[in-house]
Amino acid sequence: MKKFSKILSVALLVALVLSLGVANAFAAGDGSIKLTNATKGQTYNAYLIFPASVTDPDDLDAGVTYTATDGQVAIAGFDTYFDKIENAAGGYTISMKSGANESDLISWIKTNYETLAQSSAIPGTVADDSTVTFSNLAYGYYYIT
Repeated sequence: MKKFSKILSVALLVALVLSLGVANAFAAGDGSIKLTNATKGQTYNAYLIFPASVTDPDDLDAGVTYTATDGQVAIAGFDTYFDKIENAAGGYTISMKSGANESDLISWIKTNYETLAQSSAIPGTVADDSTVTFSNLAYGYYYIT
């Protein structure tokens, strides 16, 4: 059971990393993330890692901007995976580096997600049909355990 949970969390993280530049993989304030093939009875948690804003909420292909905090960019290894530009709000606008190794990035996020998280865990409960839904989420990059 634990092995399956670890495999599922890594698979979900892979999907999130691969979709870092794909806006439709992220939920809006009234949106949700739905996980399928979850372990019945297992509790999953979502952590907001990088908040995002969209250019046009009606056209998610118009562009997504991810932000990071001073604390996040100070974590060892951050610059290995992300380019950053200081923004007017005092944080950083970030993007995944071209050529960054996705497998290494997944391991780095998995190791550092508690420090990277910009919110408390958002709990989700596995439904009877083996799905988990996280509702009322802001745009962002989430890590799910």
